[in-house]
Amino acid sequence: MPPDTPGAPALIGLDWGTTRLRVMLLDVAGNVIASRESDQGIRRARGAFAETFAEAIAPWRAQHPGLPVYASGMITSRNGWVQTPYLPLPADAGALAAGLVRHTMPDGTVIAFVPGLCDDSGTHPDVMRGEETEIVGHLAQNPAVADDPARLLILPGTHTKWVDGAQGRITRFRTYMTGEIYGAMTRHSILGDLMPPRDEDAPCDREAFAQGVAAAGEDGDDLLAKLFSARSLVLFERLAPAHIGDYLSGLLIGTEVAQARAGMRNSATTTGGPAATACTIIGRGDLAARYAQACEAHGFTARIAPPGAAGAGLGALHARATLHT
Repeated sequence: MPPDTPGAPALIGLDWGTTRLRVMLLDVAGNVIASRESDQGIRRARGAFAETFAEAIAPWRAQHPGLPVYASGMITSRNGWVQTPYLPLPADAGALAAGLVRHTMPDGTVIAFVPGLCDDSGTHPDVMRGEETEIVGHLAQNPAVADDPARLLILPGTHTKWVDGAQGRITRFRTYMTGEIYGAMTRHSILGDLMPPRDEDAPCDREAFAQGVAAAGEDGDDLLAKLFSARSLVLFERLAPAHIGDYLSGLLIGTEVAQARAGMRNSATTTGGPAATACTIIGRGDLAARYAQACEAHGFTARIAPPGAAGAGLGALHARATLHT
């Protein structure tokens, strides 16, 4: 089938982050035909990017020679393979496509690396790499939401992004290091010492998580004081050691949601614009479900976006780039 036929292979996409590498065979609309995932993120690849890339796409390159290749994520950072610039806000799919940085391999394969975005509108500058592609994909999949003046997107991860936009453009975002703090607290603190070994794939204890979210919403002590409750509740037998992780997760994510919502309300008061009351979570698995639960507890109407945003984003950028070639 010709590459512009829906369902036929049209491009290869790489979602290449710090710890994970996902390679996707995509059709012209960015729908995933097949995918492969590994732990060969930029940290583990340790600079052997060309070799890791060649091995990852070898089966598809042999079957479908000549397909264009697009890559987004931390692979485009200064610690990655080919560094791309941070584009200023507001930005949309057109700006990202115009900012693609192309790298030619010795065998002639051309890889288009997607630029990141920066928000330098406030006191502290903020940056993203990889999430911009998922946002573009989500908007391509849901064009009706692009014109919602109160649209709010949340992209959970090690560094979670809260993103505002209008008319199909990303206008503002903020990063929360919630996931990284959770990892540090569970691995390198007295709280982690209290936790028994746990299967990473074990389901979340929703009751313990909700207990943490509720604690985050209580007036009085700030987060640094509330963190100690993950120990004291165990000492007073009000929390099982096996549930410390889920309680701590609820406390951290709940605090993030509460602070983000308070910030949006203050901004709306200052600007006179609407404050978002609904949010869409672009993520996968248990983490997306945790954010939905915490957002609902703090008054948001939350929905989890269907999978496939990264592939759809690369497909949309390919369409833009091809249109202006």
